[in-house]
Amino acid sequence: MTTENSSKHSKDHYIPDKQRALVLQGGGALGAYEAGVLEVLCKKIAEENDGREDGLLFDIVAGTSIGAMNAAIFVSQFLETRNWNKAAEKL
Repeated sequence: MTTENSSKHSKDHYIPDKQRALVLQGGGALGAYEAGVLEVLCKKIAEENDGREDGLLFDIVAGTSIGAMNAAIFVSQFLETRNWNKAAEKL
């Protein structure tokens, strides 16, 4: 792959220059902590994005154990509401 193609196109798909991943760890009580942190994180990112709450904040969301459960609920709530802040609140 050439330098020109690496940041712009990979055959048929656009690859952004920057991507944001959310990785949540496991461990019982950390699940509740993660939910609170996600609320604050989503509000902060929305502020940085000029108040846009419905855009793609995370390109990848993954987790293990309770983190995987939180990730699944978080993303499913976003798909239902199309709003990251509401998804974090519901989590």
